[in-house]
Amino acid sequence: MPNISQGKSGETARHWLDESWEAGKSIAGKASMKVVLTLVLSIALLPSVAFGQVPIEPNAVRRHTDDATINELVRVIRARGYRCDSLSAAIPWPVNPGYTVRCNQFNYTYHVEDKGGRWLVSVR
Repeated sequence: MPNISQGKSGETARHWLDESWEAGKSIAGKASMKVVLTLVLSIALLPSVAFGQVPIEPNAVRRHTDDATINELVRVIRARGYRCDSLSAAIPWPVNPGYTVRCNQFNYTYHVEDKGGRWLVSVR
């Protein structure tokens, strides 16, 4: 499964922070810059918290699917706004590039498939 990275957001954030800092010094002062800095750091740390390693349930079905692929599948599911707190099953499709992923004690079922080079998630 290909890595689905966001790109060079660090450079953009630094540039925005530098401009905001200069504007904040002249307009609102140091107190408001602390709020802006806190927000920027919170947003920057969000992906590492939201898309960390997923717990794999003891009875999980993992057919030919390694931990790195499982984490990437769950990351894609969560990035689309769906819930997957623990992995129940990750089964690759035999013919098409895709997976059936079951989460949270088999309560949620997702199909993650490659359509034209983009990974799509559908709820089943």
